Amino acid sequence: RGLLRGVAQYCRENSNWATHFRPHGLGDACLDWISDWRGDGILVRTENERIADAVRRPGVPVVELLGKLKHQQQVPMVRVNDRSIAKIAAQHLLDRGFHNFGCCGYRIGNYPFLDIRVGAFRQYIEEAGYPCSMLHVYDLYVGKSRLSWERQQARTAEWVKQLPKPVGVMAVTDDRAFDILGACRMIGALVPDEVALIGVDNDECIGQLTI
Repeated sequence: RGLLRGVAQYCRENSNWATHFRPHGLGDACLDWISDWRGDGILVRTENERIADAVRRPGVPVVELLGKLKHQQQVPMVRVNDRSIAKIAAQHLLDRGFHNFGCCGYRIGNYPFLDIRVGAFRQYIEEAGYPCSMLHVYDLYVGKSRLSWERQQARTAEWVKQLPKPVGVMAVTDDRAFDILGACRMIGALVPDEVALIGVDNDECIGQLTI
């Protein structure tokens, strides 16, 4: 949404733009149109190799906005500073006197920039002299079977339950923060009294769902 706000602001400041908006999931966009497209450049969040191949085909400048695929580091990329995000979150929790900390992310290697957030948060907490418990694994599959939402929540709840309280937790995305809040509700953990939680990305829609 922040990207769209930036595009909208640029269009307002530079007249004679026509905007076509067709929402898709991050990895399921239909790219058939791109072979006939005659644009001047592409802003892209490359979720998979299919999208990477498609945006290379027109031969126009590309700016990457996600940074998930390793080879995308070869093109110009605009992203937030993930280490700074982790430092701000760690310092905020440290300043509030917490001695117990946790960090909740996704399966390592799935999103490299989120791995940076997890690693940096742990580094800053441990440099301050405290241990950090981490939940890295958030894989939707066990073998070939997709985990149900209930089983995903149960796994997260078990992790939250075993954390020493009170605890300060950074979730690497607001989606994960939403999951942790659901887990806290499941086990009766008080927020923020027992579990003080920081989410990342400022997703206002997700924030509204947590009220």
